[in-house]
Amino acid sequence: MRTRPNNNLLSAIAEEDGWSRGTGSSHPLSPVSGSSLTDSQRLSGMGSGTNMVSEFDEVMMEAMVLSEVAAIKHAVVVHAGRDFLACILTLMCEADGSTLAPVAKKWAQAQGSLAETAQGAKNDAKFRDGLLAAFGRCNKMVQESARRQGIQRPPTILRRFALVTDQFTLEGGLLLPTGKPNRQAVAFRFSDVISRMCEGGTPPPARAPGRSP
Repeated sequence: MRTRPNNNLLSAIAEEDGWSRGTGSSHPLSPVSGSSLTDSQRLSGMGSGTNMVSEFDEVMMEAMVLSEVAAIKHAVVVHAGRDFLACILTLMCEADGSTLAPVAKKWAQAQGSLAETAQGAKNDAKFRDGLLAAFGRCNKMVQESARRQGIQRPPTILRRFALVTDQFTLEGGLLLPTGKPNRQAVAFRFSDVISRMCEGGTPPPARAPGRSP
């Protein structure tokens, strides 16, 4: 049931620091080479700083992620003591736990991906790019919502995610009787993955394609 953490897709997601300039703009989401994380992508980051992260921030981001990406079945967002959010996610699959469900295939095709399985989606660049773009939109919505509400502190945004091929089940302890993820159990099961996502603190800004140092 369990996959080895070092085989999970690890990625970094972030918006440009439009907050401090009041622009709300963002660089195109793009991969940067040289990271030690498996298949990681580092994207333009908000400025560092310590934010007060609450479970409300986590749950709100989970709701946004689920509403933005129809292919995602479960999402558990954590901050792990950092000033950014990280997400463990699974995809909509058939009863075999591997083949993508029709809704997930449809979403994949909309991204230009021909992935048929969760493993295939994890390894597919177009599928990942679709996720990165969607999560960038989630970050932007959080920023815009904070501005509308007059919240002074920069909002805590999603910077990293790991797509895991394990399916969350009640029998496996990763689901509650309500069908929602058991947040504590997921955090414990994938503690190594979360630790790797949070290594090194806040990801450094990444350059947009075509930009010189």
